[in-house]
Amino acid sequence: MLSEKIENISCSYFYHLSKIPKIKKFVLIISIILLSSIKLSALHCIVNPTIDLYFKDKWFNTLGANIPRISTANQVFPEQKFIVTVLCADYAVKDSLLNLKYSIKITDPEGEIFVSKDSLLLSNRKVYNPDYVMMGEEVGAFSFTKSQLRGEYKIEIVVHDLISNENAENQTTLELIDLPSLSEIPAVSEEENEKWIHNYYNVLNPETLYKRYIQFINSEHGNDLQIYSKIVTFYAKLLQDNPFIFAQIEDEFLKLNKSEKFRTLDLLLYSNIECESFIESLNEEEIAYWKEISSIERLNPFDEITTPVQQDLLWIQFFATGSIEPIKHLITTLDFPDYTEKQIQNLPEDEKMKFALFYAATWSLKSNCKQHILVFNYCQWIYMNMDLTETQKKNILSIVYLVAEEMKAE
Repeated sequence: MLSEKIENISCSYFYHLSKIPKIKKFVLIISIILLSSIKLSALHCIVNPTIDLYFKDKWFNTLGANIPRISTANQVFPEQKFIVTVLCADYAVKDSLLNLKYSIKITDPEGEIFVSKDSLLLSNRKVYNPDYVMMGEEVGAFSFTKSQLRGEYKIEIVVHDLISNENAENQTTLELIDLPSLSEIPAVSEEENEKWIHNYYNVLNPETLYKRYIQFINSEHGNDLQIYSKIVTFYAKLLQDNPFIFAQIEDEFLKLNKSEKFRTLDLLLYSNIECESFIESLNEEEIAYWKEISSIERLNPFDEITTPVQQDLLWIQFFATGSIEPIKHLITTLDFPDYTEKQIQNLPEDEKMKFALFYAATWSLKSNCKQHILVFNYCQWIYMNMDLTETQKKNILSIVYLVAEEMKAE
């Protein structure tokens, strides 16, 4: 049976790791492999600062056999949010339970304490496989202010196993640097930018988003209203997640031409970031434009899907975040039975639209499962763990199985 086949498919499909500046992905993944494959003699841990705000989806919503790509940041900018994650292996287990806590200390370049916290929960859950690497459930989210010292900050963690009474220590560094101006960021081609958009959740370089946005709105695609109305939501999501980039907008706004200013106001509106005082400083024409666009009702991709545009916007949300939520919502349109072509022609118009949405979702999920291993991993996890209708399960099963067969054949 198809369901038996899919459950026997190996989950271990990997991307080739690209060389991405400022992100030490390879080091972290090798560390996780070592933690999970080598039985050490004592408790062991890794501290991992990341700017990936959706790392938990990648870690907790993929099957255990997969090794998720969780980036490691080694540089951040003032007011940029970063998260300190802790991974642990070779912990003690009692009655199928573990019990781990940890402390964290961050010190500035002069040795002064920036933050110090104790008795944070790493994990006290039930363990199905004691060889699994565990990630801390209580993570620390931090940001440095504009006035803090530039330079290298030390991050130290101590993990305490309450069952074995063992401790493990680890440390790393994180450099605070100034946010570059737009003139300091290299220009890119349209082709390079398109690839960047589709792979942003792996690249994670938000400091380039506004420079790329200005380039985009001045490009051929940026002048196509149908394309622009979708792609602006990608940049807006990045800005929403990285409001520290607003400093670049404030510095550059007066240098822009009228069209660029209006498109920047679109970006700010779609992002929903706090910018009230900035809007109040605009001239009369710019304020009038802001009021005009603020009155326009915007399509929410996470509402009930009734149009293919919402499906496009959900994929844009995925490219910007790597989150599982857009994939979960797309799968709601898979609740459509197998009809013959003749049956489809005889359907009422509203049912024909449902079929069109089903067909578009099926095609896009297959395509992106092949292009993005994370989508493939999410679909497997959703099939195994989410409460789906029988029709949804059958359709997602078919997608995953067909993609897996193609991947094995390549």
